[in-house]
Amino acid sequence: MTHTPRPWEISYSTNFPDQQTIQAVGSDRILAVIDRADEQDIANAHLIAAAPDLLEALEAARKWMDDRRELAEYVPEIAMALDALAKAEGRG
Repeated sequence: MTHTPRPWEISYSTNFPDQQTIQAVGSDRILAVIDRADEQDIANAHLIAAAPDLLEALEAARKWMDDRRELAEYVPEIAMALDALAKAEGRG
């Protein structure tokens, strides 16, 4: 599975001032449209925009965790990270 390259950024619509879009920088690909109704919507927009960076961090962590999979039984955060990465990759 190939993801839209990063960086992603939040931009505010000039046509619809109550909306913001998540867009891949350097492309015309709009990844999400979010109404700026409240703080939760704005927080969701920031989370979506950070998704490629979060994925890259989990992929880097996986390299470290691959040699320590047995620790997932004792360190629940390792299992959580591996599960989140699987979900991001469409395997979970």
